[in-house]
Amino acid sequence: MVALVDQPLRLVLVGLGAFGREHLGRLLARKDVVIVGVADPSLAARNYVAVHYPSLQVETDSGSLLTATKPDGVIVATSAQSHFDITRKALSLGIPVLLEKPVTPTASEAEQLAVMSEESGTFVLPGHVLRFSQDHCTVTDIVRSCGIGKLIYLCSRRYRDGDHTIRYTDDPVLTTLIHDIDLAVWLTQEPFRTVRSRRIGGPGFRSLTTADLETVSGVHCHLRTAWIFDSGDLPPDRLEVVCDHGSVELDVGVGLTLYAEGQAKTLPLVASDDQLVNEHSHFLSQIRGSRRPRAVTMTDAVRGLKLTDAILEALRSGREVDVAG
Repeated sequence: MVALVDQPLRLVLVGLGAFGREHLGRLLARKDVVIVGVADPSLAARNYVAVHYPSLQVETDSGSLLTATKPDGVIVATSAQSHFDITRKALSLGIPVLLEKPVTPTASEAEQLAVMSEESGTFVLPGHVLRFSQDHCTVTDIVRSCGIGKLIYLCSRRYRDGDHTIRYTDDPVLTTLIHDIDLAVWLTQEPFRTVRSRRIGGPGFRSLTTADLETVSGVHCHLRTAWIFDSGDLPPDRLEVVCDHGSVELDVGVGLTLYAEGQAKTLPLVASDDQLVNEHSHFLSQIRGSRRPRAVTMTDAVRGLKLTDAILEALRSGREVDVAG
């Protein structure tokens, strides 16, 4: 489906949980988009729309809504367990999909969606939103330029409050560490070989989770997330990338520092950067141009989910796990 450049694109949003509402608010602020319907089976979602957006059409069944409206695109922001069926339906109708992370709970399902996407003639854009953060893009550009040498090490942290154990039922690996797994895929651009992981503390997901990944060339990635903090101020999300002639460190929302040629250089953060708006703009441009996604692909998502599968298996077994494929 090719939309005319000078006409707003007609979109459907599936899922009105916390992040679905973030999508909705930003989409409704755009002049190049018309929301032709939202879908969510929960009464809470329907009540939310009735109170805040009474003019919006809301349905319980996403498949029926997609069939009836035939939108130019659909954004899927439901739980990961429902992603496969919703996306399969959209692809069968030739509708492009912006699919929230993780695109599916397992790599095997993601591989199936990748095949369906190729066969459908349209595309799935994985919602790995940090690919659309301009500060993270700056880090990637520095590493790609080879100005600080060859990548040898990557370290990330992503800390959250303990209430995450109430708000989310999925494992932290699939909920928060998935961002850092995709950063590792994005920055290394090579296959991974082995995974080790640990979970410290508890009970349950109120704990610290670490993952140590090694690529085929020996790049080491140390990723960690913790759902242990009291609500309030938290340490900023952090990404450190070390090359063999320097490093770059991003404390999200705080600062970006490049260490090169014996000097520390503070680089400016991008003011008022909204990565979700950037992601929407990329999705819309791909629909208008009938081009497959370039910022992040289903191949990237599959690679990340193979790492996710291996991390979860390492947590279960307590052993180092080889990465499949």
